[in-house]
Amino acid sequence: MVVTRSPGEITKATAGSWTAHHDGYWSSEGKRTFQRGISAAETTALARHAGLAPAVGAARPPLPEVSHIVLAKPEL
Repeated sequence: MVVTRSPGEITKATAGSWTAHHDGYWSSEGKRTFQRGISAAETTALARHAGLAPAVGAARPPLPEVSHIVLAKPEL
């Protein structure tokens, strides 16, 4: 299972003092920490490059405010 902060969650977090930078936000420029939300669709696309695919029939637990996907190596 891959779990990431969703784009929506990052957008809500920017209501604080985060500074926009390219495709995300500096959450702390001093610590050099950067945040960008990643959707389940983007995670799936990246996983396919690694030879993985969404697991068929896998339970998807309710995880609010995050993107998540269960991956598996496809059978040949």
